[in-house]
Amino acid sequence: MGRGTSERRRCRVMRTLAATIAVFASSVAAPATANLSFMANTPIAHFNEEDVRLLREAALSMLLHGEVGASSEWRNPNSTASGKIRITKAFESTEGFRCEVLRIDNSAEGWNGRASYAVCEIHPGDWKLHPGAKPKPPETKPSEKQPESPIK
Repeated sequence: MGRGTSERRRCRVMRTLAATIAVFASSVAAPATANLSFMANTPIAHFNEEDVRLLREAALSMLLHGEVGASSEWRNPNSTASGKIRITKAFESTEGFRCEVLRIDNSAEGWNGRASYAVCEIHPGDWKLHPGAKPKPPETKPSEKQPESPIK
């Protein structure tokens, strides 16, 4: 894969993650309207822009280079925010997408949180949250024909 292709893929992944995090952040900003007040007591409600950037970079690193069991930690030395992202599962979805389950642990200002998200590569380099992603069932081998019994 050429350098330009890799850079375009990296940019698409970062835009997707930025949009996802922006959705979380905006839902915290207007909890009463969206009935998401429970998010006010989560670490992400206390993240600043640099915290979000560090989280996004750790997630991007996992999606581009990680494998099941791998993890990436991040910490903002200018705030209380930190976190860890681990790939807990990888699978091909029933739709044929490459998917990974990311377990995200974050903390900020005394709040701790853990959540797992299925993230699928919908198009090359285009990762999206896909909460309904299900693993494709394993292919079954055609059963070998049993020899006929001489007794009838």
